[in-house]
This record gives sequence, C-alpha cells and structure tokens, in this order.
Amino acid sequence: YEFPLDPSPRHIAWSPDGEWVTWTRFPEGTLWCSRTDGTRKLRLTEPGELGVTMPRWSPDGSRISFTRAMKEGLAIRAFVVSRDGQGLRPVTEDEYIQDSTAWSPDGRVVVSSLSRAAGETALRVVDLETGEWEELPGGEGYIGVSSSPDGRRLVAHEWEGHSGEVHPGQVHLYDSETGAWAALPGVDGGGLLQWSSDGRHVYFMPNEQVTRRIDLETHQIETVADASTLEAESFWTSIDPDGRIIGQRTLTSPDIFTRDLEYE
Repeated sequence: YEFPLDPSPRHIAWSPDGEWVTWTRFPEGTLWCSRTDGTRKLRLTEPGELGVTMPRWSPDGSRISFTRAMKEGLAIRAFVVSRDGQGLRPVTEDEYIQDSTAWSPDGRVVVSSLSRAAGETALRVVDLETGEWEELPGGEGYIGVSSSPDGRRLVAHEWEGHSGEVHPGQVHLYDSETGAWAALPGVDGGGLLQWSSDGRHVYFMPNEQVTRRIDLETHQIETVADASTLEAESFWTSIDPDGRIIGQRTLTSPDIFTRDLEYE
C-alpha cells in the first residue's frame, strides 16, 4: 500500500467520519490536509525547525490539534487549526510543556501538560473559545493522551520519570460519562496510542517493530503487525478507517514509504 497524497508522509490521521485525512510531510515537518480522494489538498502550517507531530481530529471533523517543538528552549506546545487552514493558534498561552493532545465530546482540547516548576504532569481540558482550562479529575501523572473518535473516552500512559525524561508506563482508560479511570491490563511501554474507527480497539506499540491492539470489551490482546523483517531504522503506524495498519520505515537514505501490513 502506498499513501497516494504525498511521497513522504508521517503521522497520518483520518477524521472520525473517514472523509478527511491529515499528515505531516517529511522532512519539512508541515501539516497537510485533504479529502481522502485527494481533493481540497491544503498545507495548514509553514515549515518549522522541528515540525508538527501527532495531529488529532476533533469529534466533528472540523479542527485538528497537534504539537510542535518551539525554538525557545525546544519546548513543545499544542496548537489547533481548522481543516480549511484558518484559525491557527496555540491551545493555551502558558509555560507548560505539552506533549500530546486529545478532544472531549463538546469540542474542548485535552492537553497532556508538564509543569516546568513542579516537574509534574496533568491532563488539562481547555475551552478554545475562552482560553479557560480545568484539570481533568484524576488526570494527574499522565502523558501521551489520545481520545476515541467520539471524544467520550481517553487513553493515556502513566508518566514515569522527571522533568526532561519521558518513560511511558501502564496505560489507563478514562470514561467521561462515568468519570472513572481503569488500567488496561497488558498495555504498557512506549509508542503512540491510537483508536480504531469504531472505538472498540486501542492500538499500541510495545516496541518500534510490533503493533498490538486491545479489545476494550473483552480485554483480549492480539498482535496485528510485526515489522521486524523490514529491517527498519524507525517504524511507526497509523490506523486507517478500514482497520489497516499503515507502517513507515526510514532507510539509509531519507526516503520514506508506506506499507500495508496484513494481520497475523
């Protein structure tokens, strides 16, 4: 499988309705968006020193949040932009380091933030209209947050370490309707957390080569892709609306290509 919209894509993400797709272009690190058929293709950000990472769609598919490293001390900040390229702005104006974003059902942005002063992490829910925010109850000590397509549930890693170090640990699930957090047994380690389009499965990477998923109803875990035979220097995945694993590898040259990996 080859991603048809760009020869060098990274961090591919599909809108909840499957009609739109966004990605970052290597090596310039710009954020792009188009319909899945390739129409209305648009660059959403200008080139930056380290570029855009982890774009995330709002539940209504109208906006995209992402993180970007800034020149000032290489701090990471969260931004949001409309899919038509309008309204690009930081999610908050403060001194927190923001490693990832997610969305709530009502269109607020959930930000995983590290306090510079205290060296502690927390999940903050930001109202984009007013700029006001509140801490998510029970959301202390989490990083790598990701929301289900409807925004009702979140998953996040426990943060193990101190300021300047990131050690993703046990993954927990949050349900906004009940306000409860629960550990997902057998889901830990590094790697981005991603959702299936129906919200039933969470995909995770215990290492850079293997992708697994957990069924949130049965808690059954299965390995869905193993890229160890690709001899990749780096490997990360996206999940398309049909549940296909989109893998990318870096060769000795700067070329990037994508491959569809079959389930085992």
